[in-house]
Amino acid sequence: MDCKKTIYSANDHIDGKLAINQKNFHSGYINDATYRQSADALAKIKKAMSIQECDSASGPAQLFYQCVTSNVNRLTECSRKHQYGH
Repeated sequence: MDCKKTIYSANDHIDGKLAINQKNFHSGYINDATYRQSADALAKIKKAMSIQECDSASGPAQLFYQCVTSNVNRLTECSRKHQYGH
């Protein structure tokens, strides 16, 4: 697994999701609680991820990184499934 690429892609995905959520919040499509809950969850995942951790990951963290590598567009699903970043 290319951890540098995995982290870069995951962070890029998170930044995109945060931008879309912010746009949806300001447009009235989601309420404040939903916006904050989503933003907080994504921030926790982003803060938890690192190339060093990815390189040495085992157990749930390794499963999370493998999931993200193959399913970067489902980052939040991978996080929930493998209890990562909570």
